Amino acid sequence: MAVAMARPTVKLIEVKIHTDDRLDPATARLG
Repeated sequence: MAVAMARPTVKLIEVKIHTDDRLDPATARLG
């Protein structure tokens, strides 16, 4: 159950990172 819930969370984090990278590459690199 926890793993099933963690996977979408990881996906959302990845999407956020990619979005941040497009919006502000410098911040994404520091983060």
